[in-house]
Order: sequence, then structure tokens, then C-alpha cells
Amino acid sequence: MSEKGSNFKTLKYALYFAVLCLAVGPWLTILRQEFGIGVAGTGIIGIGTYFEFLPRFQGNFFKRLVGVLLTFSVAVVEIIYMFLILALFRV
Repeated sequence: MSEKGSNFKTLKYALYFAVLCLAVGPWLTILRQEFGIGVAGTGIIGIGTYFEFLPRFQGNFFKRLVGVLLTFSVAVVEIIYMFLILALFRV
């Protein structure tokens, strides 16, 4: 297996883990607030890492800016998702 293929496979699994953390984080916040926020933060950092090492966002300044804006938009969507879940259960 080539180094590039294994690197992409690692990135793919990191993305799956980050999305899982983003999806489960607000639900864990209902049970234990610190733990749930930590898991959601890990998901946001994981998504940011995925975007940083994705070849599509490497290169000039504008490509990196798009990656940063995508990471920021994922963080905003996660915050809205967390508020909706917490408001639903009135925590």
C-alpha cells in the first residue's frame, strides 16, 4: 500500500470519528455537561484537522481560507445543534 493511500485512509477514519463526536456530543451533554462539551470540541478539532490535511485546501491563501471558513461553519452548525438538543430536553 502506498503512503498516499494509507494517509487518505487515516484521514477518512479521522473524519468518521470527528463526525461521530459531533453527533454524540450534545446527547452526552445531557448526561454529563463537561464530558459532552469535550466530545463535541474533539469533533470540531477533528473536522478542522481533516480540512487542514485535505489536499483540496492546501496551496494558496484562498484555498486555506475556504478550509478555515468551512471549519468555522461546522463549529457554528454544531453550536446550533447543541442548543436545539439542550432546549428540547430543557437542560
